[in-house]
Amino acid sequence: MSSLSIAWLLIVCSVANAADVADGARAVNSSFNATDLWGRVVSLLNERNGTVTKEHLEKALGVQLHTAVTDPDATVYRLFETKVVPFTVTLIVYNEQFRSRAPAENGPHINWSVDWPAPSGGDNDKTNCITAARARADLLGSGWSSPWSSWGAAESRPPPQSSSFQSGEPGDLGNPGPPVLAPFFNFFRQSDEATGHRDRLPRGRLFSTGDLADSCVTGITMTAAL
Repeated sequence: MSSLSIAWLLIVCSVANAADVADGARAVNSSFNATDLWGRVVSLLNERNGTVTKEHLEKALGVQLHTAVTDPDATVYRLFETKVVPFTVTLIVYNEQFRSRAPAENGPHINWSVDWPAPSGGDNDKTNCITAARARADLLGSGWSSPWSSWGAAESRPPPQSSSFQSGEPGDLGNPGPPVLAPFFNFFRQSDEATGHRDRLPRGRLFSTGDLADSCVTGITMTAAL
């Protein structure tokens, strides 16, 4: 399986989650605590420099992952969001056969992600909101770089134009173009950021409702060595 096909699988899963949100089906368990989940995520980042095993991830988050895809060069484990567990977890374990255009991602490594719902009231609703300022402080205090170089830089940019097939073109399947994903912001080990080695592992990405200090973080993905 190529990195492109695995990425496409994850995009499809993200679109499925987005559809649930649009249909009003994403009911958040009243006992869900984003602060507790974020604390567990930060611990996972720091305990083994971002590296996790399936068993370690399951124990830390209190979940059980299920095999979603098996391939000669990678295995994908996943837990879909439910009313009982209102967040999604994905773990991809790559083996020595995997090859990527990014040299640091050739061979054995892992990618894991956790996605959770934003407050139902948007950025004005701070209940169960991990603010970007809080996430930034926790990462900086743990030796990671800041995902945000400044607040509000992306807010002033025009929205991206998504491509789509024109009706009547050969092979037109009515494809609406690539899905619009939540804003994301990359972070690295401070030592790698300082020396310009952003290609090194580990490295991560936060998803949020925006890039203001009080925007709500809604997910993380981490790529690390095994």
